[in-house]
Amino acid sequence: MRDSIVAAFNTVVISMAGNAGLQASTVSVQALAMGSNWPGDHLIFRFGRELLGALLYGAIAASILSVLIFAGSLIFDIEDPVRLALATSLSLLAVTTIVVSFVPLALDLMGINLAAATGVFITTSSDVVGVLVYFLMARKFHF
Repeated sequence: MRDSIVAAFNTVVISMAGNAGLQASTVSVQALAMGSNWPGDHLIFRFGRELLGALLYGAIAASILSVLIFAGSLIFDIEDPVRLALATSLSLLAVTTIVVSFVPLALDLMGINLAAATGVFITTSSDVVGVLVYFLMARKFHF
């Protein structure tokens, strides 16, 4: 039963990370496209803003996911919901932060049209990175 619960939350983590990633990257893409960066704005400062925004979106989504896991444990037999919530929340936070911080800036540095490419790259990278990070976290905290 434990394996199926962990596998079920994999899709939740990658879809929530993708959704939060798209929302956060929309703000980033708008700022980059409209040139609303501050004068003298260096890459490190832009990355810092992206990182803080991603951490905020990831923390909010991770908190919601933890609450849902605890609520679900009252209805369903979930073994060790605290560890499951820890694994899923940290995975969601990590994936959202990694993907949202790097993808828009990397695309901008490569000269790729952000409006056309960000959604595809955010979705794909959140899926790939999400699966890897989630199973690593689940192995560390839940098994």
